[in-house]
Amino acid sequence: MLGKRIHIFWTTHRRKFIVGSLLLLALTWVYYGVYTQYAPIEETILFVVLFISASIELVADEVLDIKQELETPVDIHQTSVSTLEPLKRVIQSESPTTVYLLEYNSTSVEELLDAAIEYNCDTRLLIKDPRQARNDAQQSNIRSQITTHYEKHYNYNGLKIHFYSKPSSIKARMVDDTLLCTGWYTFDDRGIDREKQVWGKDNPMVCISKDMDSSKYDEISSWFKDVYFDLWSSGISFEELYHAEDYDDLRNEAAINEEWVKRVSGNTDIEKQQLFRESNR
Repeated sequence: MLGKRIHIFWTTHRRKFIVGSLLLLALTWVYYGVYTQYAPIEETILFVVLFISASIELVADEVLDIKQELETPVDIHQTSVSTLEPLKRVIQSESPTTVYLLEYNSTSVEELLDAAIEYNCDTRLLIKDPRQARNDAQQSNIRSQITTHYEKHYNYNGLKIHFYSKPSSIKARMVDDTLLCTGWYTFDDRGIDREKQVWGKDNPMVCISKDMDSSKYDEISSWFKDVYFDLWSSGISFEELYHAEDYDDLRNEAAINEEWVKRVSGNTDIEKQQLFRESNR
């Protein structure tokens, strides 16, 4: 116990001790130089050695502090696609409760969604309202993914699908409230010779774990939850989309069971604490 207290005291006051030692050595040197006009060679050498040692120690502390500030507790992936395998391994090894996905469409994240469902995770999929997609191809892609989820996951009750209409800005994947990966979308507005596009899967993605640094993780997680909840609550459920007047194509083209539509429809009026359940913390 005494050793632990000494360690804590030294860790807390180490820099003060070093600075104080430097000042004391400096005052000693001034005393010998000014008042006695004489400083023995042995004491001079000792003073220089101690002064250099203390200075090196102080500089080393400063370098370590800077190094710690620069070392961020994150993994940086060159593309968002490269996060899929690590996230799948986390799901397979840790059996999380809930997986949150914020995507433009779910094409690039399909295998991650499959893994989440395979391991019985409650899965929240928040994707772009296809009526707000930037071109016909993207609208068709989103609609086809809905059909794919229906065909593959009809018997799974833990999937909720919701659609946001605000401009796309970030894409993210959160496993429980312990691991978060975030990236961004890039827009191409050149619509004269080509259709307007939005890109995301080839952009970098940053992942941070609560195990790496809980304080930094909590700050980023809080920001993500605000964004996710805003898009979820201001968007529409799958059932609302399915029955919208301007979305007849889905009802006419796809043989989707309406009972499944109700089961996977996210609740727009859900409270933030319910969306991010306390049990995930």
